[in-house]
Amino acid sequence: MPRRIHLDSKHGNNPVWQDPRPAVRYFLLFTLLLVLLCTDSIPSCTPDAFLMSPSSPPRDGHIFKEAYVTTRREAIVDYVIALQDSDGYFYGYLQDPPPFEPDGTSATFSPVLDAYEVLDHIDCLNRLNWSSTIEFLASLIDHGMLNLSKGTGPSVFTCRPALTLYSSLGLQEQIDVDSNAEYVAALQQSNGGFVSRPERDSVSLIRSFFALDTLRIADRLAWVNLASARNFVRACHNEDGGFSNILGAESDFNYAPAGIMLMDILGLRGEMNVSLTSEYLLQYWDNESGCDVNGDLLFTQRIAWSLWLLDRTELIDSEKMFQWILSLQKHAHGEFVGYPECGLDGERLVFVNYATHLLDMYDGLHHLDSDFSVDEKPVWSIPQWWIDYIEEEWGTVTEQDGIPPFWFRLPDMSFIFQLAPYALVASLVMIPGLWIVLRDRARRIERRELKKRRRKRRKGE
Repeated sequence: MPRRIHLDSKHGNNPVWQDPRPAVRYFLLFTLLLVLLCTDSIPSCTPDAFLMSPSSPPRDGHIFKEAYVTTRREAIVDYVIALQDSDGYFYGYLQDPPPFEPDGTSATFSPVLDAYEVLDHIDCLNRLNWSSTIEFLASLIDHGMLNLSKGTGPSVFTCRPALTLYSSLGLQEQIDVDSNAEYVAALQQSNGGFVSRPERDSVSLIRSFFALDTLRIADRLAWVNLASARNFVRACHNEDGGFSNILGAESDFNYAPAGIMLMDILGLRGEMNVSLTSEYLLQYWDNESGCDVNGDLLFTQRIAWSLWLLDRTELIDSEKMFQWILSLQKHAHGEFVGYPECGLDGERLVFVNYATHLLDMYDGLHHLDSDFSVDEKPVWSIPQWWIDYIEEEWGTVTEQDGIPPFWFRLPDMSFIFQLAPYALVASLVMIPGLWIVLRDRARRIERRELKKRRRKRRKGE
């Protein structure tokens, strides 16, 4: 700020300094107003505000910061990719605890199967790098058979994907078809049904489906007693048209897909009363809402899948079902939940599988090409409760234990980069004002020294 002087009559022509501080205050006030004008798009400076963007208000009690517009299909692809670990296995949801060998938990092939089926349903298999996953799946093969995990051996539920998923990923040469067929055939019991593994197990319709479908794929159905298997399935097909999972139990629509497919595998389709089975299923369907009467994605998938297998898709309003399914896709990260009122902590990869399976069966995949806003790109993270559990039960862990020695994540500082342009503008505007303030401070010090010297001269010092 330039010096301003006037001649004071009391002091003759001696220059008298005018206090520059009011002018400095005015200049700083002007600077502050200019900065606010330049930064009017910055939210209020609270901790939560720094996590938000103007286009992404809080949803479901969460605050997000990276809102963007994509398509529903691309949001699903991003979600699936986020669940793939660098070691090839998949997590079941965004805060799924990692495998921890000291605790006896190992990665299983099941989420890999869900991920593969999801991308297969929406025709996006080539969007994911499968190399590490193929290596992980290869590590689960022992003597030509698929183990559930590195710590759990094969079962009737692993033999079918060994002949399907592994073949799709180019690993068929590592699978011994005869070994899988022999293992499954040995699981048949005297009543014609199948157990899941040789030791301590019970017969069920679901286990029988996985066994017989494995033998169908392997072209080894003749290796079991088909007459006994047919009697078992007939016994599970009740008079109301539904199917029970175990002998003597009431019908449950959840097992209808397995029952219908078993009737086809065993050549019993002609014995089915399709109209009766359809009526049985429809009593649990709400055509106004486009879902089952309970509004549950799993139940909806089971009923709609059964009607599709019966070639009775015209009995439900598919467009209403599509809209209901799409309502379960959350804007938070593009994930799916199991029912409309479910919170974000209820998202699961398997729900995406159910949803995309239904859209694929009923020719509704075109709905996935519509625009869809995502609040934040999905990223897998370790839940805090699991970290607390590991610290409490296991203390310090090492990388050999299955997780890195430092598993905590640094706080997200990306908001600093978002504020950088505004900070630069503010700095450029404020530099002249700061320079003037510092210069005037130096001059005030100089004036005080000058006054001291004058007083000394008057006193003759």
